[in-house]
Amino acid sequence: MQINNLIDNINLTCISGDGGDGGIYFNRSSANSKGGPNGGNGGNGGSVFVIGNKTIKGLNHIKKYKNFAKAESGFPGGKFCKNGKRGRNIIIELPLGTFIYSDSKFISKILDDKNLICILKGGKGGKGNFFLRNSKNRTPYISHKGKKGLQMICNFELKILSDISIIGLPNAGKSTLLSTLSNATPEINDYPFTTINPVFGVIKYDNDFRLTISEIPGIISDASLGKGRGIKFLKHVERTSFLIFLLSAESKNIKKEYNLLLKEIKNYNAKILNIPYIIVVNKCDLIKNLKNKTTNVDAYISAKKNYNIQLLKNILYEKLKKIILPYFPR
Repeated sequence: MQINNLIDNINLTCISGDGGDGGIYFNRSSANSKGGPNGGNGGNGGSVFVIGNKTIKGLNHIKKYKNFAKAESGFPGGKFCKNGKRGRNIIIELPLGTFIYSDSKFISKILDDKNLICILKGGKGGKGNFFLRNSKNRTPYISHKGKKGLQMICNFELKILSDISIIGLPNAGKSTLLSTLSNATPEINDYPFTTINPVFGVIKYDNDFRLTISEIPGIISDASLGKGRGIKFLKHVERTSFLIFLLSAESKNIKKEYNLLLKEIKNYNAKILNIPYIIVVNKCDLIKNLKNKTTNVDAYISAKKNYNIQLLKNILYEKLKKIILPYFPR
């Protein structure tokens, strides 16, 4: 499954509703010109909530708000001590794995379906003159204004969850491996940067055990400084349970390319390197005596020739079934 035109980062100005003003009314009529106050309190302003929705895959739907999401203001207090109606809340649906920031400060996160969180509370309604009576002033001709709502520019950042993520340089064979291991059908060509968005698939085992696997666009030197596209999607790796560092047997210096990957990931977020991983060398059918040239490799494969793919699936099964708690919240 390739998520085309996926919006995984978007800003939205969120505004909670103002509180309604307190009412100024009196129990007065032609028969009673000195009746006491009976103004009700203003209603509270609506709040801004976010809620998890497991059926939503991206943040594209946030565009419908046209940059602003505003809750309703509370209504003013009425006669006969009648309190104003509370303003309607606004509830923003978000896909699971959405992290919410404001001015780079972490606000909250959505990790579970129907997980409801208030991010901006509505303004409190003002008191009506009936509720402002005291022993010194039994007939107040004043009321309290409602409190203003709050405003915040929210940055929604989606970090998609998968059990396994494949990381490698361009043209390491990530797409071919993904299509061989899983049900995914990524675009595959003999040139780098074929993948421009994360691609997801499912590895199925005979005992109904399943693993979700994703491919991250190729990472290049100085990716952490903004070059290429792979580093942009490394946020999705932050919630994965396991990593495959995929290297190509065609490389002149496999160890150097592996260290390059480690460097760029460390510069982006060093915590990612705490996630369990294996090192896999692909395209080994093209090179003879490769094992004599490389160390610390967990599997030598050829995704194109389907060589040692079952071995790799077995390794992943044994590794993943032992991981009970991932290193990042799921």
